[in-house]
Amino acid sequence: MLDKWKKAVIHVECATDKEHIYDKIKRDRELFEQSESEEISQDELMEKRLLIWGESREIRCRGTALFLSDNSKRYLVTARHVVWDKKSAEREFQEEMERGMSWPSATEKKLNRICSIIFRVPSYDEVISNYKEISEPLMNLGAGPADMHPYTFSTPDVDLAVISLNDELHSKFADELLEAGYEPISLEDIAEKPSEEGTDVFTVGFPGSVSEIGTLIKKPAEINWSSQICSLPAFAFGKVSMLNEKLCYFWADMSIYPGNSGGPVIENDKLVGIVSAQPTVESIGVIIQPRIRDSKIAVDVRIPFGKMIKAKYLLNLIRQQEQKDNFSPP
Repeated sequence: MLDKWKKAVIHVECATDKEHIYDKIKRDRELFEQSESEEISQDELMEKRLLIWGESREIRCRGTALFLSDNSKRYLVTARHVVWDKKSAEREFQEEMERGMSWPSATEKKLNRICSIIFRVPSYDEVISNYKEISEPLMNLGAGPADMHPYTFSTPDVDLAVISLNDELHSKFADELLEAGYEPISLEDIAEKPSEEGTDVFTVGFPGSVSEIGTLIKKPAEINWSSQICSLPAFAFGKVSMLNEKLCYFWADMSIYPGNSGGPVIENDKLVGIVSAQPTVESIGVIIQPRIRDSKIAVDVRIPFGKMIKAKYLLNLIRQQEQKDNFSPP
């Protein structure tokens, strides 16, 4: 049973830029103006342009996704916050508001901003045995009309995302998963929620401090188009500690950490939830520095419990995405 779920989880890495493309273009134009007015030399111009355009996709965040199939249709399931591009969403929201877009429209666009590129992190086993470079990241998921996007987000409080791997552009990602030995689960493997409090559950995913095995040596250009690490999935075991019919989530007495988000929670070989978050409490620490005595700072301390979204909310999201996949404009 453990091996089945281990083969269904994918380590994903989302990438975005520290600086927006429009800001880079603006700085580039300013450099040309400085060059034309002879404020800087041609050598300085080239050097400064390399600094602007040489770095991209510097911000990386990782999480777990679940490979799923339904009647030959293939999907990735994860937590919404894993693939939501918060930095770009907030920046573009301000730009849209300045251009006169209505607040509801700008807000909806902000809440549905997916990362521009998503890589699959190769497994350690792949790397040490006839490693073939992963060639198919997920790109341009947010292109085109919203009602035809190959992904669907829940509301932020439910924190789920479904990515379709069924169009011509993204089906290659799923094909590569199968070639690498991953095996999707089916809808028959999903239950709506845990059966009761106290029941045994487990998760499998990619907590960063445990799962990230090594760093791959790559050229700078290659890093822009792939993940630089390799990893192995890790299990965590626990019990359902709070379950209420009116809540979209349940709590599990289980140790999870950054990287576990989006991973499956399993009871009796059934998916009953998706890892969403870990609770924190505020703790006051003391910083000792020269000439500064008893300087205090508030620090959020993680509690070894897990907030899990009930799987029944995932089923509805898959149906929504299925309708979008089948939509054909008039």
